[in-house]
Order: sequence, then structure tokens, then C-alpha cells
Amino acid sequence: QVTKMDIIIPAAIQILHAVMKAEGSSQANRARKEYRAQLAELQRPLQEKSDHQLLWELSETELLQRLLLLEEEHAGIIKLIAVLESVTPNPLNRKIEVLSQSASRTLTMYSKELLRRQIHQTMHDEVVD
Repeated sequence: QVTKMDIIIPAAIQILHAVMKAEGSSQANRARKEYRAQLAELQRPLQEKSDHQLLWELSETELLQRLLLLEEEHAGIIKLIAVLESVTPNPLNRKIEVLSQSASRTLTMYSKELLRRQIHQTMHDEVVD
């Protein structure tokens, strides 16, 4: 099962790359419209409950893999923000920040779940010993 963030973050990054490559052309305008549509989707309230249910279904290995991927995506967004700050209008910068904050929240959620499982496993191991 895939969460909304798994789809939106990579799509937004692709669109940002397209905007950077085609700055000032009609292609850039189309890319901006597509990017705005992705942001509108992102800004709808995330279904936190279903995301948390998904976390319970993942193995620790799957959780760690997703966490590493999310960290890479988040780092990519931060780099893109730095590049785009000089070439985009302020309203778009604000929307990019919203995207980054949402990625941070998802990253935190995955990190907390992984930590919770590690603590649980450590406590279990100590009881067994």
C-alpha cells in the first residue's frame, strides 16, 4: 500500500526539475500548473489514521527502507528550495515550504515508529535475557 506522500513528493520533484529546465517557456507554464495541482492535492488533510495503520503493517526492514527513501526525497526538496528561491516568486516559495514541512512530518512519523519498535525489541530482549 502506498501513502499520498509516496506519490506526491517524487511527482513534485519531477515537476520542479521540468520548471527549472524550461524556465520562461509555455512548457514551464504547463509544468507550473501541474505543480500547483500537486500542491493542492498535498494541502488536503492527510489521512493520518490510514498512514499510521500502514506503518503497523510494514516490517522493520520495510520501514527502514521507506525512511531512507523519504530522507533522500526530503534532502532533494531542500536543495531544490535553495535553487528555486532566486528564480521563483514568493507565493511559489511559500508553497514549496509547505511541501517541505509535509515531508518533514512524514519523515518524523516514520522515524518515531522505527524508534518505538527498536525500544520495544530492546525491552523484549532484556526480559528474555
